[in-house]
Amino acid sequence: PANAKYFLTVGDWTAKVWVEEGLKTPIISTSYHDAPLMNGAWSPTRPGLFTVCRQDGYLDFWDIFYRQDQVVHRHKVGDAALWSLSMQ
Repeated sequence: PANAKYFLTVGDWTAKVWVEEGLKTPIISTSYHDAPLMNGAWSPTRPGLFTVCRQDGYLDFWDIFYRQDQVVHRHKVGDAALWSLSMQ
């Protein structure tokens, strides 16, 4: 994000946004996805936007400034698992 004190973790079926101070609980936790999440990345140009890749071949886009409780866009890349992603 635009502020380096926020960071993203991806594990099992959810993604979580944390703030550097007070790491006891995340400030945002996504709902459980339909497939395990493999990786995630923040957008380098749009604050609050991150993408997660899923084991079923989908990319899910989250915009925490627009909607914190729902995926804003889902894109099917293929049938194979997406193991990593890089946003440039």
